[in-house]
Amino acid sequence: MKFMLDTNTCIYVIKRKPPDVIERFKRTEISHIGISSITLSELLYGVSKSSRPEQNQIALTQFIAPLEILPYGDEAARYYGSLRAHLEKQGTPIG
Repeated sequence: MKFMLDTNTCIYVIKRKPPDVIERFKRTEISHIGISSITLSELLYGVSKSSRPEQNQIALTQFIAPLEILPYGDEAARYYGSLRAHLEKQGTPIG
């Protein structure tokens, strides 16, 4: 896997806009794309609170079917904490 998509990017792809995101997604080999289990949780939360949960669940299921879903474990949590602190010190906060 080369690319791990965040929640917003997944939503763009599912909604098929903006066009530049969709074009980039189409040009990328699907085996090179994945999401984290946290992103999946956020997407499922969005489906659950939406006004069209059945339709959105179908769209989400189709979207994630070919993707690798990576677990979020202790090692990832430690890396995130370190990376977030580093980026914040550099003036580029995340999360």
